Amino acid sequence: MLNQNQLRRLEAIDRWLREIRDSEEFSQLEYSPDVMLGDAIQAVGVANCKHKRFKPQTRRF
Repeated sequence: MLNQNQLRRLEAIDRWLREIRDSEEFSQLEYSPDVMLGDAIQAVGVANCKHKRFKPQTRRF
């Protein structure tokens, strides 16, 4: 389970990746990375969604 600091970092990473992807400077680069920024943004979103849906189960013994 992610703590609040990790969640804030994921949200910041998502914002930064989107800013980079949408920037004029990035669109001018002739660069083909192995992983596209859209893939990275999606991965961050998936990690964040999984955390929000995670509900620890309490076990009674």
